[in-house]
Amino acid sequence: MTEAWRAVAGVLVIAGLALLAAWAARRRGRSDDELVTVGRFVSPDQAQLARLELERYDIEAFVLDELGGLAFPSPSGAKLQVRARDEEAARRILEAEDGDEA
Repeated sequence: MTEAWRAVAGVLVIAGLALLAAWAARRRGRSDDELVTVGRFVSPDQAQLARLELERYDIEAFVLDELGGLAFPSPSGAKLQVRARDEEAARRILEAEDGDEA
C-alpha cells in the first residue's frame, strides 16, 4: 500500500469513527453530543481552515465528506460538524469569519 493510500485510509477511518460516535451518542440519548452540520464547503481546504478556527476557541470540530470533491466536484461539498452543545457558538464564530472576509 502506498503512502497516499494509507493517508486516504486514515482519513476514512477518522470520518467513520466520527459517524460511529455520533450514532452511539444518539443511542444513549445524549443529544448534546450529537454532531450537527454548521457549514458546507466546496473545497476540503476551506472546511479544514474553518475547523481550525473553531478549535482555536476550544470547539471540537469534524470535517466529513472531505474526499468527495477531490476527484469530481461534490454537490454537497465537505461538511463541518460540531457537537450540538457547541452549535450556537460555532455558527457565531463562522459568521464572524465570513464578515471579516467580505
